[in-house]
Amino acid sequence: MVRYNYYMKNKYLIRMAISMVGSVILFMFVVNNSWMYKSPVAKVLAVHNNGNKQSIELRLENGSDKGKTVYVKNKYDKSQVYDERYFKHDYVFLNDEYTGITGIKRDYWVAAIFLFLLSSLITIGGKRGTYTSLCILGNIALFGIIIYMNMRGVDILYMTIAGTVVFTFFVLLVVDGLSHRMMLSSAAALLTTLLLSSLVMLLIWNTDIDYDFLHFLPEPFTTTDANHFFLAQIIIGCLGAVIDVSVTITAACMELIERTPSISNKSLLRSVREVADDINGTMISVVLLTNIASTLPIFLISMSNEISFRTVVSHDAYFYIVRSLTGMLSIVVAILVSTFITSLVARKELKHD
Repeated sequence: MVRYNYYMKNKYLIRMAISMVGSVILFMFVVNNSWMYKSPVAKVLAVHNNGNKQSIELRLENGSDKGKTVYVKNKYDKSQVYDERYFKHDYVFLNDEYTGITGIKRDYWVAAIFLFLLSSLITIGGKRGTYTSLCILGNIALFGIIIYMNMRGVDILYMTIAGTVVFTFFVLLVVDGLSHRMMLSSAAALLTTLLLSSLVMLLIWNTDIDYDFLHFLPEPFTTTDANHFFLAQIIIGCLGAVIDVSVTITAACMELIERTPSISNKSLLRSVREVADDINGTMISVVLLTNIASTLPIFLISMSNEISFRTVVSHDAYFYIVRSLTGMLSIVVAILVSTFITSLVARKELKHD
């Protein structure tokens, strides 16, 4: 027992050391990745403050003038809402003439938080945490491919549908491995997404929606472009919750049927409902709070500019409300679909056996 505890402690320390060393190396790479940017990047060497005015000495980190020292002026308000106060060791973007700062380079801070997340998953979660990290990286890569293909002219909706299939199988394959339960969970998740997407598509195509308030919609756009863009958002928003619920319900159904092959559909549904009660509230809350977080700035900014609550809800927040309601509905539908598919397939297999 003592030897086992010693082995587990060493294994934990080894995972921690490897993840920390890897994180430090990747962080330093991001800090020094100025060569990847087309815009001029400079490091702040010195800052001389005079009230709210700054004289800044910078060293160029990329381009043909790399290593050259330049000097710029900066002025900021106390609120720093529309401008920045810069400090020594900051990395900033410059205009092409090197006469002014256009923004601050923050990618290394984002990388630090992201690498801390991955290191924590690997160190604490072990094998399962490593698989989760692979899922996160794979999802980011897939999302990048979808955006890249859309920029190349491929319709965002078609890429989202293809990405949904790949994303579902990839996540469940990494987490559960190639198994019977993985196939059933994938089928339940994809069928639920298909049903909800079809329902929303019918509503969208038969409703006159004012897309002028849909944020980040590329312009100029046609009604078809806007419909596809909005539907793609809904599909992605539903998928995360649907996969989680499908895995949980599928596993519960398979265990119930294997233990009690003669269980009736009514009893099975009643038992599954008890399991669903434990996850419904939390999953629905996650979907709701995520969308509330997205709409909160819109409400605050709009209402502070004397735009009524009703106007914000019917125009700006309308799309967030639809996505939120669809996501919550998808959780309920996923429970029914997962129960039906698992019950149907599992009972057939028991009959063959």
